[in-house]
Amino acid sequence: MPKAQKIEGRIISLPLNQLHISPRNARFGDTGDISELAALLHSQGQLQNMIVVPEDGEHGVVGGGRRYRAFKLLEQRGKVPADHPVFYLVTTDEHALPASVAENSGRASMHPADEFDAFKTMVNAGSPIEDIAAQFGVTPLVVRRRLQLAKVSPKLVDLYRKGAMTLEVLQVFTLADSHKQQEKAWNDAPTFQRNAYGLRERLMKDKTSASASRMGQFVGLDAYEAAGGAVVRDLFGGPNSGYISDAALLESLGQKKLEQIAEQYRADGWAFAKIVSEMTWSVTQPYGRSKPTVRTLTDAEKAEISNLEAELGTLNEKLDPDDESVELTDGEIEQIEQEIAAKQARVAAIQSLCETWSDRQMKKAGVLIGLDRSGALEIHRGMIPPADPKQVKAAEKAKAIAAGEEPVDDRPIHSEALLRKLTANRSAAMSAHLLDAPRVALDLLCSTLSAKVFYSGYYGSGGVHILPTDQISTLHTTADDLEGSKASTELKARREQLKKLLPEDPTTLFAWLGQQDLTFVVEVLAYCTAVCINVTAGNEHSRQLEQVEQTLGLNMADWWQPTVKSYLGQVRKDIVTGALAESGVGELAIKEMDKLKKGDLGTKAEALLADSGWLPTPLRPKDLPKPKPALKAPAAKKTPAAKKVPASAKKVTAKKPAPTVASKPADVPPGKASFDRAHPTLKKGNGLDPAAAWPFPTGVRT
Repeated sequence: MPKAQKIEGRIISLPLNQLHISPRNARFGDTGDISELAALLHSQGQLQNMIVVPEDGEHGVVGGGRRYRAFKLLEQRGKVPADHPVFYLVTTDEHALPASVAENSGRASMHPADEFDAFKTMVNAGSPIEDIAAQFGVTPLVVRRRLQLAKVSPKLVDLYRKGAMTLEVLQVFTLADSHKQQEKAWNDAPTFQRNAYGLRERLMKDKTSASASRMGQFVGLDAYEAAGGAVVRDLFGGPNSGYISDAALLESLGQKKLEQIAEQYRADGWAFAKIVSEMTWSVTQPYGRSKPTVRTLTDAEKAEISNLEAELGTLNEKLDPDDESVELTDGEIEQIEQEIAAKQARVAAIQSLCETWSDRQMKKAGVLIGLDRSGALEIHRGMIPPADPKQVKAAEKAKAIAAGEEPVDDRPIHSEALLRKLTANRSAAMSAHLLDAPRVALDLLCSTLSAKVFYSGYYGSGGVHILPTDQISTLHTTADDLEGSKASTELKARREQLKKLLPEDPTTLFAWLGQQDLTFVVEVLAYCTAVCINVTAGNEHSRQLEQVEQTLGLNMADWWQPTVKSYLGQVRKDIVTGALAESGVGELAIKEMDKLKKGDLGTKAEALLADSGWLPTPLRPKDLPKPKPALKAPAAKKTPAAKKVPASAKKVTAKKPAPTVASKPADVPPGKASFDRAHPTLKKGNGLDPAAAWPFPTGVRT
């Protein structure tokens, strides 16, 4: 049996400024939070000695490094002087490391249930909650939570001590004051329901959760209680967690608060301000939206949004921590989600300040006011209500009577089955007719696509059953280097160009497009089609729209650069050096760079590969097909001379009038391009002219 080591000397003290943490301390690099320990040292004094070894003319701490750092924190805060006496034991050089390991081993933390009882005993002895919190370096809320847990049935606490339930489950029982009710909820619940959610539902089955209620989050428990409402507070939930018993009172308070907001918008001159308790997609779907004038954000607004987005990133990281050992309670998750919702609502509010509407727009449009799923206020301005069929019929009837005509009989003439049969035939005939009217078909397709891409709200299928979806935002989510890229910038610029020219009301698109230059319509269609493309793939062999890529002559080197963010930071070192070799960097230079760390190598490679034209395999162009010779128009066939027909035999027919071209609207000069069509891709690519690619006639079927 090895001889036991002994600590040398006896308990003595030295000034704090003559100590330092020894490199032989088993926890030399520890940087954990010691604020709670500092509070305990300040309130209770030093209860445990440090272990030190003579070192560099001072004494190095090999046991008690956290206590040393806590004392230094107290010194920084002015709580203790620099020469504050610290008690310690001295050990030898050869025993320094074993003593450090032993000092940090064999310890067991106090069971939380023991802490509950200890706090309860101190409060019963007359210690204020705030004093207890200060002594132990915690918040008063933590002390109140511990006191609540001390009220749980001893039988249930004993089960917790034995590991039969988690702390999160034990916290649920604080919602009920009766030990009998607590025990009944546990005993009656089947095994699969003995979790926090299931037990909470059993204990609060007759009450409404304020955190799960939109109106509860919007009104707030403080306002509800101030109005006389009873509530069971959940100290382990978020700041607005609890259960209400008077749902009618809560609804009344919420509606009153929403009505005050609505009155402000009505006073501003909006045609209407409608209150919707639960704002969902189905509520906003039937409405159109008037296009506002949008100003740019001020520097202060940009800074605030940037700060909010940074805070949102931190909160989202808390919800999805990298450390898998970190487990959040339902209450903690709820509180974080509420903070996220509040910050998102603030961002939306700042952005809405940039939108303004004219008096004319406000007289025709209104405001929808409601709550999102988290209870945050959601306001939609510039909403154009759908036409009321009853009002349309009433207006037509009044117009007929005023004209001295008999009102139309509204009773149905055909059954639903017959109507379907008839309209199916009409649909087929319309399709066949459109085959000889491609310009009309093009305008119909373009108006349907544009209504989906450029406008918010719901306008139905319009008879054309397609599902265009703008993929740009999806691509930005997939690729974090797209923002600010050349392709993204050009797409945004083209969208703004086109959107400024389109009419405000999407229901007038078809008629409006019929008056525009054909080339302009084709370009709108091209944009709508372009933003609906998504060829994202998860393997090397997938190459969607390959023929389109070849036809365009797409060269990704014109649009993409290999940078640390876009590529070099996400691949192995040998891939990076291989790229350098392919781009012409010398072998000796590559060998030298291969000695660099991966981060430094990526930065160096980024500079060398800039504008080199190098592309990874998935982005390299396929072999382009040889250009086909231009098609020549077929020579006109000679037709035999028409036989002369006697005048008496000629059939007299009325001449058809020449088709007329509709005049252009005032804001688009006739026959003139309505915006600059210059596009870098067309200039340096295959040089196709959209107008030449679509030689559609503008006449009508005769």
